Amino acid sequence: MTEEERARGEVRTIEQVGTWSLAKITGLMVVLWGIIIAIPLVALGGPFGASLPVGDVAVLVVGAGLYGTFGGALSAVIYNLAAEVAGGIKIRIE
Repeated sequence: MTEEERARGEVRTIEQVGTWSLAKITGLMVVLWGIIIAIPLVALGGPFGASLPVGDVAVLVVGAGLYGTFGGALSAVIYNLAAEVAGGIKIRIE
């Protein structure tokens, strides 16, 4: 890359997203959000004031992570199909 290209920022296109790569990241993000939300639910109680058992919350967090992983994989497949037609997302890298 030349200094001129670096100064103005190079435009790149995301032509394809790795299915497993996006699935892992999405699943992990959903698990982390689940943990963030679960801590107050266990400590302070559920929506009706009753404390939720840790085991139940753990099952919900793991289930959400699996759902997030599946959703991430499906999103990658759909993006890759759409990118073939539309040409992908253009980003400027500086």
